[in-house]
Amino acid sequence: MRRCGIEIEFSGIDEGNTSQIVAQTLGGLVKRQGPHLFTIEDSGLGTICVELDTRYAKPGNQFLPEGVLDAARAVVPVEVVTPP
Repeated sequence: MRRCGIEIEFSGIDEGNTSQIVAQTLGGLVKRQGPHLFTIEDSGLGTICVELDTRYAKPGNQFLPEGVLDAARAVVPVEVVTPP
């Protein structure tokens, strides 16, 4: 059993395209959980999250307009998070 999850942060590609690449590489089904949050379920590593790495992009915590969050990608990374 794995005991360590991995977080990879980067810029230059959005959450939706990243999710598709992860699913093509590791298998699984992409599900959109919110405007800036996707999960890849049933991948070879379990459920993987792909999200804009800010608390303001989490569902239920979106106080900023979508346009502001979209523009934030210039300074806020996208992250891929695997389960332990």
